[in-house]
Amino acid sequence: LGVRLEHDKLAFKPCVPEGWTGYKISYKYKSTTYSITVERNANGEGQNKTEIALVDDGQTHEEIIFI
Repeated sequence: LGVRLEHDKLAFKPCVPEGWTGYKISYKYKSTTYSITVERNANGEGQNKTEIALVDDGQTHEEIIFI
């Protein structure tokens, strides 16, 4: 799916089949949960992140990665 852990961040280089509109993953980092949506951005709007800095604050974080 193109997600890898690099020390204290998740790096994204999504590689998904053409027929997919995206996918969702849940990632647990110590006491913190990351709810991550990777989706195709048909209109080209929005900012494309390539990484998420991970923090251990015990909360749930929601992130969207556009491809």
